Amino acid sequence: MAKKTEDTKTYRQLRDELDAALVELQDPERDVDEAADAYQRALTLVKEIEAHLQTTENRIVKIKADFGR
Repeated sequence: MAKKTEDTKTYRQLRDELDAALVELQDPERDVDEAADAYQRALTLVKEIEAHLQTTENRIVKIKADFGR
C-alpha cells in the first residue's frame, strides 16, 4: 500500500473539503470576496481530486499488469 505523508490527503478528505467549499459558495450572506476565495479553493480541490484519481487509476493499471490481467 502507498504510504501517505502528512501533507498527502485522502480522496475522502479532499471530497469533504470540496463539499465544505461548495456549502460556503451557496451561503447568500457570504461576502463577494469570501465567495471568490471559496470558488478558488473549490477549483484547486477539483484539480487535486483529479490528480488523486489519476494516480489511483495508474496504480490499478500497474497492479493488474503485475498480476497478468
